[in-house]
Amino acid sequence: MNQPQKKAFDLNITFGQILRAKLEFKETDTRRNKFLIIVGEDKKAKEILFFITTSQIEKIPSSELVQSSMVRIKPGEVDCFKLETVIDCRTVHRRSRKWFEELFGKFHLGIHGALPQAYQDQVKQVVFNSPFISGHHRGIILHM
Repeated sequence: MNQPQKKAFDLNITFGQILRAKLEFKETDTRRNKFLIIVGEDKKAKEILFFITTSQIEKIPSSELVQSSMVRIKPGEVDCFKLETVIDCRTVHRRSRKWFEELFGKFHLGIHGALPQAYQDQVKQVVFNSPFISGHHRGIILHM
């Protein structure tokens, strides 16, 4: 008897790709669906790098340094962001390709297109200027 074939993992990693996945936050012991912005792939480490977005703008510290590390997206400018949303470029998150494959296989990973080029350029500029991002991650993100 033929068993249903599991859909192959076919995530073509590109800069600016928008994904949605359930993430665990150890600090608060919670799991929430978040939009992820793919910013690179460390082929040596086999990890995919990304930033997390938030629409909870009021929780972002108002300091100039923090604010300059955010890319703001107005409501409706990107289809999947109905509210004002920021890409928090202070912390580079990373997960193994296997993590993405497992989520995709369980249908817990959604693909939502890509950021328009203007936003991709803004992310790269923030990464270039950021004191929060290591030289290693900066090199992967900017292809240095």
